[in-house]
Amino acid sequence: MRLSAKLIGKPFIASIDYKGNRANKSECAYIVKNYLVPRGYGVYILDSTFPEEYVRNLASYFPDASILYGLESCSIFHDYDIIDVSETGIIRFLYSNCAGDTVLFITNKCNSNCIMCPDSDSNRKRDVGYRKQYLEKLIDLLPSDISHITITGGEPTLLKWDFLDILSKCKDKFEDTSFLMLSNGRSFSDKEYCGAFLKVVPSVFRIGVPIYADNHVMHDAITRAPGSFNQTVLALSRLQNIIETEIRVVVMRNTYRELPNIARFLTKNLPHIYTVSLMGMEILGNAAINRGELWIDFAETVPYIEEAVEILLSSGIEAKIYNYPLCSLPRTLWSIAAKSITDYKVIYQPECELCEIKSLCGGFFSSTMHAEKIPVYPIKEKNVDKK
Repeated sequence: MRLSAKLIGKPFIASIDYKGNRANKSECAYIVKNYLVPRGYGVYILDSTFPEEYVRNLASYFPDASILYGLESCSIFHDYDIIDVSETGIIRFLYSNCAGDTVLFITNKCNSNCIMCPDSDSNRKRDVGYRKQYLEKLIDLLPSDISHITITGGEPTLLKWDFLDILSKCKDKFEDTSFLMLSNGRSFSDKEYCGAFLKVVPSVFRIGVPIYADNHVMHDAITRAPGSFNQTVLALSRLQNIIETEIRVVVMRNTYRELPNIARFLTKNLPHIYTVSLMGMEILGNAAINRGELWIDFAETVPYIEEAVEILLSSGIEAKIYNYPLCSLPRTLWSIAAKSITDYKVIYQPECELCEIKSLCGGFFSSTMHAEKIPVYPIKEKNVDKK
């Protein structure tokens, strides 16, 4: 979620102290509710009911604090939420205490340039500054009993040893938290780096790595990174026996017929991977630029998905399907059709309101629905169970 307000003072990252009873006040943002304001907070947040003259006086009274003001309401904040506020007053929620999970965005840079990446090449080249200190502060602010953390980028391992320091800090603080790391895996082809990584991974940890073909020619053409296929496969051969490993395959026009071959390659060469996720394409970034080349109707891909799933399951490898609405799949695949990994990006078509199993369905990526007219077939049978 992004909002904006007016800011006096420095940009900040802080934990919301709505009740005003936290010990680490300098790291917290206090929600001002009346004219009795406690000392010692690093940030004070005021809604638009406070006159600007009072806000200016407050800023002079607390010269070392940042003052965020002019919000229509402060009811959007909850105790222990963590927010980031830029120099221009843009507010980003880094952690919602109501949700109980968060994302550690390590870097926007990547050593691949996949043709269907939902980020763009220009954005990946944009410098977001030094991240280690920022991420360490976020980790310090997060509750130790947070349920889940996703680690993503860009390519997280491009921070090299700094990334391993961040991961080690996570391991020390979050004993029972589940982690999912999204990576192209290429850095782990370096034996020394892979060994150091495995020493600092938290105890409940899964890594999700993409494979786009069963050969280097097609895979490297998609990543636009020569040598990436061999690097990724070597890395996976090292990781699969030690940490829970997920393979992610984006279904697109130039590779959908290869899904059974990818499944056969995985069962033969990487038999100890935990699961394979077949994923509908998100039409953003590079994928939007290359949409004409890449987009394929769901119906055309289903026979190849069915064959790939059968190969995987018969070899004891779990299979999941993401970002495919249930009405686009045969009922034999409903049990492995999962809700979207990124729920906040999902929307439904108006016709979906007629569907009796909408609550079980992953719907559509909002970007995909805006770019393509996808037919839906509302299911009107009551008491339908995905199982």
